[in-house]
Amino acid sequence: MKGDRMSDLNLKQMEELLAPLLASVELTPPRGGWIKGIRTSLGMLTRQLAARLGLTPSAVSQMEDREVSGSITLAALEKAARAMNCNLVYALVPRAPLSAIRKRQALATASEILGRVSHTMGLEAQTVASEKTDRMTHELAEELLRTWSSRIWEAKAP
Repeated sequence: MKGDRMSDLNLKQMEELLAPLLASVELTPPRGGWIKGIRTSLGMLTRQLAARLGLTPSAVSQMEDREVSGSITLAALEKAARAMNCNLVYALVPRAPLSAIRKRQALATASEILGRVSHTMGLEAQTVASEKTDRMTHELAEELLRTWSSRIWEAKAP
């Protein structure tokens, strides 16, 4: 029970932390990536950024290419950001509030669990009305959420 309260508190704190990011629009990187986009917007040449980074101009071009391909490291991005007087912002931004993601997943898991039970009962000619099945699904989902059961993540994503 104590762990459940701590988990609830952790969820609320994380949702508060993420709230400003959820409200923002999804940013699409410039075609050539953030490094090149910021560098050129500042009027900085590749060789000038290279000098600030202690690299060769070709190494900066490779860094920009790695950013576009998705193979750049966070450390390299941080170094480039600092060299251009920028901050690197790194976050995983949920597509919905975390509590909503958990609830949707718990409902999917409960539906999957009860679907197996319902199938077995159907084979035995013991069907359950869909209204009752829906109520049971929601009750099971609420129980999984209330107890912070990790079982909710065993079902396929909804």
